Amino acid sequence: MCLLFLLVPATVWAQSPAFTGPDRSGALDSLLSVLADADRHGLRPEDYHFEALAEADQVMDSAEIDRIAENSFRNFAGDLLTGRIDPLSVERNWPFAPRSGDIDASLARALESGDVAGELAGFEPQTPAYQALIRERLFWLKQAEDVWPPVTTARHHMEPGDSGPDVRALRARLVQLGRLRPFSPAVPVDSIAFDFMPAAMPPE
Repeated sequence: MCLLFLLVPATVWAQSPAFTGPDRSGALDSLLSVLADADRHGLRPEDYHFEALAEADQVMDSAEIDRIAENSFRNFAGDLLTGRIDPLSVERNWPFAPRSGDIDASLARALESGDVAGELAGFEPQTPAYQALIRERLFWLKQAEDVWPPVTTARHHMEPGDSGPDVRALRARLVQLGRLRPFSPAVPVDSIAFDFMPAAMPPE
């Protein structure tokens, strides 16, 4: 083993792609851009060592930063690929088959090309349902940033069949957001009805 190690030219080891060092491919910058936007998928940048990577000196070779970056890549790819929880634990009739992918091969390509973002994008679910979920999440995040008068309610939880001013206030807000069809005076408003609009971004 030692003899084989000595026979391998030093340039081979020096040229191995890495996230840091003078010969880096730009992979760390690409990884940071993806992690900064992790919230788009409902994930948190801090769960992938974003701050430590952002503060790293990329010009200097750092085995520790390379290790952290590789770990972040693998964890983020895995979370996109299979999720952070088992869907069957919350929905027994989960309609989608388990997904698989070669994360190590993708990491090697990312280090070679520097296109971490492109490689990680390949692990995102491509189903219409997931894309609709992303759109809905972005919609509600935008609503949270806007100035809306608070919905005055006396309780934090409602169930189908509940009635009263809390229900009316909630329905009015959902209609205002375009998430509930306006109801006519002939329709009782003191009950929660499942008449939500189809998942789609409302017109600007």
